[in-house]
Formats: sequence, structure tokens, C-alpha cells
Amino acid sequence: MSFEKPPSLDDNFSATPDHVSEATPQQKRVRMLTISLAVLVIILFMVNLWQSDLSASLRGMGTVRGVAIDVNGQPFAGQIFVEGTNLIAHPNADGSFEVKNVPAGKRLIVVADSLSGREFPVQVIAGQVTDIGKVVFKSTATP
Repeated sequence: MSFEKPPSLDDNFSATPDHVSEATPQQKRVRMLTISLAVLVIILFMVNLWQSDLSASLRGMGTVRGVAIDVNGQPFAGQIFVEGTNLIAHPNADGSFEVKNVPAGKRLIVVADSLSGREFPVQVIAGQVTDIGKVVFKSTATP
């Protein structure tokens, strides 16, 4: 059995170029365009992820929804607040509302008009929608 001598780097050194040529202007443009598109795709992906339910779950956020009505059963025309945050929602024409990106945990939902408000405790679960059903606003303000 005979073994051949393996080639050494010295034997193959002449196969490598002495100088690597610089990229042409067209190659530079293509490279820059490719990098720019990759950055744009990453940015769009991050924006889409930030707005997703998965992101809300990872950030510890949930959604609260319900229907606000007055004591006469009519849709409520005030505002919905989440105490301790700057989140505000306005009920739709039928009184339904939805507040997104509510921090998870025990929260107070405040249904208020220009004179008074009423608090409703709610447990917000990260990544989930908490439906609090119908909340009745009863004004306690006296003129």
C-alpha cells in the first residue's frame, strides 16, 4: 500500500490571485440595493411583529372589550379610560368599545362622561381579549 504525499500550501499558492480586483460600480450598486432591501424587510417585519397579538403577549398586554350603556339601556356617549395609563377609547354608536395594549394584571376600566365616572375592575390577561360584557353607566353627578 503506498501513500501519496499530500499537496502543500506552497504547491497550490500559485493558484490564488495576487490581487483581488475591486468591485465594479454596478456590483457596488447591486450590493447596496441588496443591503437596503434586507434592512427594509427587517424593519417591516419588526413593525408587523410589534402590532401583532404575539407582541402584545410578549410585552404583557391584552385587550379589553365590552358594551357601555346608560341606565335607560341606550348606548353610552362618553369615554372609556384605563386607570393608571393614558389609554382612552370612545364607544361606537352601539356602545361597543375595545381598548388594545392594556397592561396585563388587575386594572380599573373607567366609564366617564364630562361630569362623573364609574370604575369597573377587570383582570387583563396578556395576549388575550377580556370581554367585560355590558357595563351600565349611572351618573352620580348632581347639578
